[in-house]
Amino acid sequence: MLDEHTKAGAEDTSTVKSVVCTSCDGFCPVSAKVEDGRVVKIQTRDHPLFKGVLCMKGAYAPKQFSHPDRILYPLKRVGERGGGQWERVSWDEAMDDIAVRLQKVVDQYGPEALAVAQSGATGLGDNGLCRRFMNYLGSPNWIGGVAYCAGNTAAVNRYVYGWFPRADIYHSKCIVLIGHDPRRHSWTMEYKALRMAQANGAKLIVVDPRRSENAERADIWLPLRSGTDAAMSLGWLNVIIEEELYDKEFVRDWTVGFDELVERVREYPLDRVAAITGVDAE
Repeated sequence: MLDEHTKAGAEDTSTVKSVVCTSCDGFCPVSAKVEDGRVVKIQTRDHPLFKGVLCMKGAYAPKQFSHPDRILYPLKRVGERGGGQWERVSWDEAMDDIAVRLQKVVDQYGPEALAVAQSGATGLGDNGLCRRFMNYLGSPNWIGGVAYCAGNTAAVNRYVYGWFPRADIYHSKCIVLIGHDPRRHSWTMEYKALRMAQANGAKLIVVDPRRSENAERADIWLPLRSGTDAAMSLGWLNVIIEEELYDKEFVRDWTVGFDELVERVREYPLDRVAAITGVDAE
């Protein structure tokens, strides 16, 4: 908790605490209204960058946690499947029962007969324990946000400029969105920073097959064919290098393999990129 204060009024005993939402890996700063030790409402912070934008995951978190039907303990079916008959069992009993059933599957069909799909972009719920368990079991059939999104992003970031840096959208003069559509209730901080940057004169380029909300607000919308964003990027690099629009001192001091990159992007002149992406060369 960063800070808290009691609201004005003799009868109001609620407090508002500044917290960070961990419903996803956006980690948005929010305010939580607390009554009798329980969060009853999530709202935005009173700050220009955070005010007026809140995703639905954060907004509905109090209702999820306090829902009367939320499962808090292990339950075991005691009637026919689909009958809705359950009884509460201990954690030890539940774990032992699961272990016996899993072992039976592994013994009969092998560990690859099991697959796990995990929510949470970075395995927020268990800090990677589920993935390690599948490793121990001997099954590669684990899938989650790490494989689809965060892991790939992290690998690319480490290769080029570090571990998950946040873009300085607010101070940027030109912003490019490639297949990314921040909205008021999704990627909220990026959305707000984007709108504030545009209000300060920043130009927006949206590369997206869909005419999204940001495409509607863009200075340039490039509706490329799905799956051709790599060709688009190589074409851009070709123009940037040919017209010497890059920072030569930075390339000299901080990069490796630039000559090889130059040769690679020469394979993507604008006429070829236009044919691949379906976007006019201009």
